[in-house]
Amino acid sequence: MIERDLMILTALMFIAISMLVYVGEVRYDAYLAVTILIYFIYTSVNYSFRSRVNLKVVDIAFIALFIGIVSYRVYEILR
Repeated sequence: MIERDLMILTALMFIAISMLVYVGEVRYDAYLAVTILIYFIYTSVNYSFRSRVNLKVVDIAFIALFIGIVSYRVYEILR
């Protein structure tokens, strides 16, 4: 069951990254931010995946990274 969930998550990330490549996005932070958002959306919708695997450390790391990316982009805009 976990393997199926991981394959679905991987497919969703592949589709999103492919679309960013297709539109010509060159900023690495955009790719990382979209990947993190897809992770949180999928694990929120598919709660069975979250209940079988302890993801607290991964969640904290992704939230910290996402906050860093957004903070940096806001800093760049306001500078």
